[in-house]
Parts: sequence; structure tokens; C-alpha cells
Amino acid sequence: MALCGLVILMVIYLWLRTSTYTISRSGGKDVVLGRHAAERAVGALFTGRQTAFWTPSRRQIRSIEAGLRDYVAQSEPAALTQLEKGRRQYIGFFRDGQERVYIVGYCSTDDSDPRREFVPFVGNGECRFEAEYDLETRRVVRFWFGVPGD
Repeated sequence: MALCGLVILMVIYLWLRTSTYTISRSGGKDVVLGRHAAERAVGALFTGRQTAFWTPSRRQIRSIEAGLRDYVAQSEPAALTQLEKGRRQYIGFFRDGQERVYIVGYCSTDDSDPRREFVPFVGNGECRFEAEYDLETRRVVRFWFGVPGD
């Protein structure tokens, strides 16, 4: 009987570790895409690469947010107020064996559901930014406001 209870707890734990969840922040509720949701939502964006996804923890998200604020304060201080506006979507993935998190900042989602799909580039105004964060080095490795390549 005890073994059955342990198995049930393990299943619940694994389900929670791969589930999508929200985090409250002053800019609103942010969405952390779970591993399975990320595979469905953004797997097509990583075409040409074999990419595995994972679910960042709340502790990792707090660390990422601190690193993101520090990076913007140093590299683009005028953009710091824009960074605090809007909401975020976090997507954990592996690049060359390293855990990375892709962060999308947005003002509105139009008709998309950020818990189930990637927030599109259209209509996201001054709040739109994208960043890639390396958890091992604890550094922002890519960052831009607006559409990538602008």
C-alpha cells in the first residue's frame, strides 16, 4: 500500500514538473510554459534543430528576472521602464546541451493564449522584447526589443 502511495506521489510530482503555470509580477501574470506545452507551441519555431524542452522552476524564474533587469540596466538603461511593463512568457529549452530559457515580453496577446501557444510578434507594442538566458553562466546571451532583427 505504501508503495502505491509513493508511486502516486511520484506521478503527481512529475506532472507538476512538466506543467504550465503562472507567476504574479507587478506587470501582471506571467506564463511559464511546461515542457509538453512548449513542444506543441514552439516546436515548429525550432525547425532544422532537434530541440528538447523543459519546465523552469519558480526559483529559476526569479533568478532569470534579476539577471534580465541587471542586463537591461547596464546595456540599455533607457529601456528599463519598458521592461517592467506588460507580461512575460518563459520557455525552457536546451541549446548545445545547456539549459536555456527563452523569454518573450508582450503587452497583449491579441487572440492567442500564452498558456498554450507562442505569443505572436503582431500588435505587442513597446512592451515587446525577447531574450535568451543561459542558466549555467547566469547571463543574458541574446536580447532585443521589438521583432528580432529590427
